Amino acid sequence: MGGIDASDLLPFGTEEEVRASVRKTIDDAGKQGRLWLGSSTEIHPAVKLENALAMWDEIEKYGYYQG
Repeated sequence: MGGIDASDLLPFGTEEEVRASVRKTIDDAGKQGRLWLGSSTEIHPAVKLENALAMWDEIEKYGYYQG
């Protein structure tokens, strides 16, 4: 549960770095996944809005397994 860094990546990374991290985390979970993907902690005020939205968008686009 979690997996996307909210201390460095979401506040200071680029949107593409966030998207790449989402894809890598999903890939690393394996085909059957069973992963609840989100930020490693809460979405705090230092998190860039565009990065939080990119994380959720990429999860929606990439986050479903083709069993």
